[in-house]
Amino acid sequence: MEAYRVTEFEDHLLLLFGTTPREDLLGVIQGLAAELNRLPPPGLLEAVAGLTSLALYFDPAETAGPPLLAYLSGLRPRPLEAGRTHRLAVCYAPPHSPDLPWVADYLGLSPAQLVELHQSSLHRVDLIGFLPGFAYLSGWPAPQPVPRLPRPRTEVTSGSVGVAGMQTGLYPGRSPGGWRIIGRTPQRLLWLDREQPGLLQPGDRVQMVAISADAFERQC
Repeated sequence: MEAYRVTEFEDHLLLLFGTTPREDLLGVIQGLAAELNRLPPPGLLEAVAGLTSLALYFDPAETAGPPLLAYLSGLRPRPLEAGRTHRLAVCYAPPHSPDLPWVADYLGLSPAQLVELHQSSLHRVDLIGFLPGFAYLSGWPAPQPVPRLPRPRTEVTSGSVGVAGMQTGLYPGRSPGGWRIIGRTPQRLLWLDREQPGLLQPGDRVQMVAISADAFERQC
């Protein structure tokens, strides 16, 4: 197992696997989280995977840090396997792409080149967080990161496709947000009445497919 550093809190442990995200490391962390959530030891409430971390939330009345670490040391889970591949329709046309011209100019591209570049990558779902169903995707194909907005919007429309740093983020519902919005999908991303509410899960792949504004309206 990868080496990690442990920080212990009253109701959870935080395991830090270095500071640099790697796809193979993320697979190991997600595999551990999946195994712990599938067969939790007594007192464990939830295991939550991060890019370089694993948080273990537990009931202090039932267990503590040392027993959980002892249980963890005996696990030999497989890295999380690749999940499904989704073709996600995205409209990169106004008014669904308010930040596309700015991002393209920042990267030294035309808007059309940025759209083509974003479609060229097979994006990987690394994490679900921030909001239920909000997907963080790696695979940003540009050579440099994109800064967030200096002041977050008070409301981002559901289905918005944003970029920040070296990631793409998919907004499943209306919320505040500071990512640069370059498009919007008409496809639904979240069903709160389902056992598995999110369309996307860690390990899934996403292929962006550009559609016109007219096609967006027809699919809504």
